[in-house]
Amino acid sequence: MSVMSGLEAGRTVCTPQASPGLDASRGGPWRPVGALSQWRAVLLDMNGTFMFGGDRLGADDDHAGTYLALGGGRLVPQEVQGAVAACVAAFQRDYDDPSLQEAFPSLASHIEQHSGVPADERERLALTIAQHERGHVPDWASRAIAVMATQTRVGLVSNLWAPAAHWTQTLASSGVWACMSVMVFSTDLGAVKPSLRPFEHALAQLKLSPHEVLFVGDSVPRDIEPAKRLGMATCLVGQWAPESVTDHCVARLDALVA
Repeated sequence: MSVMSGLEAGRTVCTPQASPGLDASRGGPWRPVGALSQWRAVLLDMNGTFMFGGDRLGADDDHAGTYLALGGGRLVPQEVQGAVAACVAAFQRDYDDPSLQEAFPSLASHIEQHSGVPADERERLALTIAQHERGHVPDWASRAIAVMATQTRVGLVSNLWAPAAHWTQTLASSGVWACMSVMVFSTDLGAVKPSLRPFEHALAQLKLSPHEVLFVGDSVPRDIEPAKRLGMATCLVGQWAPESVTDHCVARLDALVA
């Protein structure tokens, strides 16, 4: 979760500098996964698992500057900042509403209903928000995913707000795209984790049963709990949790291939 904006509520921040041994903050040892070849596929969450620095959607982030860089000019800075803040507030309310998990409103609908900007400025505001939501993939994470892909199939199941097309270039340039056997984004399905639909869609694409798959993510409620309900093995990244919560836990993603 972005500390600044709170986007992706219920998700914790994976700490890249975490120790590979004892997690002193929690008082327990990390529980590594062992050989990845014991599973026919590994499914990954994205933000906070291998992509970082996204969700820059807080009040102190310069959305107006991004809007101007994208060719905007009709809206004054205060209007841009206020419009983004209103959309983010609506997103957060909806994201925490269990009744919307199976039919989550799109970014376009949030902008239309809550931004207050003219219709011909909505697309530019959407591009502004997408640019701030998108993070980057560190070299260590892309290398880890490349190694994973030599040992088993790798896939992606991620919640997004902006349409998935805004992540294509980042995933491709980092080398992640080429490693993926399946990619499932909430924006393509209209359902957000912890809905089981994104997980089930990935399993159907892979033609695998849940017990043949390891799911790796940084959120207990959005990643670990639904994956466990389906019968997948689970690995929590970036924080310690007991075995009653998750089968495995590691400091960061590259511990899976250490």
